[in-house]
Amino acid sequence: MPSRRLDATLTEISTALPHIQSGQLRVLAVASGARSPIYPEAATLREQGLSNVIASGWYGFMAPGASPQSIVGRLEAKVIRVLADPEVKQTLVVQGPEVNAGVAAESGKFIDEEKRKWGEVIRAAGLKEE
Repeated sequence: MPSRRLDATLTEISTALPHIQSGQLRVLAVASGARSPIYPEAATLREQGLSNVIASGWYGFMAPGASPQSIVGRLEAKVIRVLADPEVKQTLVVQGPEVNAGVAAESGKFIDEEKRKWGEVIRAAGLKEE
């Protein structure tokens, strides 16, 4: 019969929080660049000496590459306005994600950096598509 024991996991803190609070899980660290606002007791991996280990999920609003800049600009302004709303911010904080509303150019740079970073991890680990 399976032990129903989980030795380790890397998951969203908001998903794990009920299990942490019940004592079923113990947080070793968070992989984000900063401590979680919903569980600040947990040190980051960086604080524990693993300065190059930062991993977090992220979401983005995207439009087709050929979208007219006028439409992209209007959508961008609306998304930034909604994400700046205190009620929306609080709702998102409780769910776990950190809100970093940025303009399309900043998002593009972030995505390029994520592709570079995780590409290096994939190559170093020798992972191959099956």
